[in-house]
Amino acid sequence: MDDALINKTMDRNDLVRPDCRRILSELFGLMRRMQRVVPVASSSSIDNSPRSMRAADVQPAGHMALGATTPANAHKSQTKATLSVGGPPSSAITERATDAATSFPNHQSLRPDNGDESSALNSQALTYSSWYGRLSGWPGAWEHINRGMAYQPYPGNPDELKVPWFLLWEIAWLVANTPLRPGSRVLDMGGAGSLFSCFLAARGHEVVSIDIDADLCRRADALGDAMNWRMRGEVMDMAELDFPDEHFDHIFSVCVFEHLPVSGRVRCNEHIRRVLKPGGTASYTFDYANPQAFGRLATPEDVKWQFVDPSGLSWRGQPRFEDNGLRYLSCPQSFGFGRFTESAARIHAFVTGSMERSQVLANETDYTFGALFLEKADG
Repeated sequence: MDDALINKTMDRNDLVRPDCRRILSELFGLMRRMQRVVPVASSSSIDNSPRSMRAADVQPAGHMALGATTPANAHKSQTKATLSVGGPPSSAITERATDAATSFPNHQSLRPDNGDESSALNSQALTYSSWYGRLSGWPGAWEHINRGMAYQPYPGNPDELKVPWFLLWEIAWLVANTPLRPGSRVLDMGGAGSLFSCFLAARGHEVVSIDIDADLCRRADALGDAMNWRMRGEVMDMAELDFPDEHFDHIFSVCVFEHLPVSGRVRCNEHIRRVLKPGGTASYTFDYANPQAFGRLATPEDVKWQFVDPSGLSWRGQPRFEDNGLRYLSCPQSFGFGRFTESAARIHAFVTGSMERSQVLANETDYTFGALFLEKADG
């Protein structure tokens, strides 16, 4: 692993690797079960109020550091777990709930008591938020633009509307390249109730998800209770991790750091060194080369001084960040129908400073995701 090329920008071809394919197969199974399983537990304590950000509104992310007022991008506003009304026909409930409980040992609470299917029909089906943190399964225009003009669905993805292949890459790449110990205590920063948190919890890990949005944390608690997972949400600022020293075996963050100011990123990584156990790992994904002015993660040097240096942790894999030059996502601020409207959008972004002017002038308005793997020395 010392020289493995894992600290790098996203490549769709990574998903055909055997380890990533195995993870996707497991993930797809969980996604299908969460779409159809109806929990027996009462849903009265679950807040279903619609709080998703409208696609056309560029608002601060729900998991930004306190005091931050501008998002780094619009592709992910709030990572929310959704509890949507409805479920499978009554004749299928017992079979599907039993199937989930058998496939995932932690799901015993999903079995309908005494075959009472009517009580299950009155509860709600479990699912997760989209990559944008939206409660609706239908992506908005902004999200479609953000996916890029050349976007291609991933074969076999059971929920393409809410989970584009970008998120599949993030989950598969993080899990494939992190030596997760069975039953580990894991911190997911900014992922309260997200598909990634759910995946880790379904694997038997103890998952703590932090967010500054209390509603998202309550959703994480509801998912954990309904699925009988060791998963909880906690209201907390990423830049001020209020946990005991050497508390977590693994720390993750999935495309959240770009929503923090640079000072928040540095401060967060200083805390990570303290709360991570010796021999533990820290693994992140993030927007890379996002032209929006708040991004400021566009070079391997940016990755090093914003993440590696303040953490005091060691590189896992090759000791440098590699940019493969591939760009998959489009910045919506520069989008237009035809040359005229596209030019007008870019001029507006340049004048207002909503995008880095140097990237606008260089016509570099597409971007990608990156991944970083670090570890804390034993002892």
